[in-house]
Amino acid sequence: MATPYIKIGDGDHPVLVLNGWLGSAGAWAPLWPCLDRTRFRYFFLDYRGYGARKDVEGAHTIEEAANDVLAAADELGIGRFSVIGHSIPPGRHSLATCAPSPWYRCARVVELPDVGHYAMDEQPVLLATEIEKFLAGH
Repeated sequence: MATPYIKIGDGDHPVLVLNGWLGSAGAWAPLWPCLDRTRFRYFFLDYRGYGARKDVEGAHTIEEAANDVLAAADELGIGRFSVIGHSIPPGRHSLATCAPSPWYRCARVVELPDVGHYAMDEQPVLLATEIEKFLAGH
């Protein structure tokens, strides 16, 4: 596997989770114990230049981020998936850039612009519940 990730759960619904600005996949750690591991299969990824990929060089563009997310899905063998993005990095925008591509297979993108890391630390059960209610409906 060329793209490092943190996997939580073994459910049938794959979800790619993207890090926030100046963060990493590990920033989502307060949510991990609260996630439904039987319905969902979460893959927490880092953008180039962040977390486990901090030394990965590149253009660091929205298009490159989108291609990296889709490449990770290919590596994981996932055809249809949901995406959750947090904060400033281009969660929705990165995948929307590739929408015309025939290999765009994202079911839904959720951005959580007002959540912040404090909510993850202070209200992880509420945040996980809201995310999964949304995912279950799509």
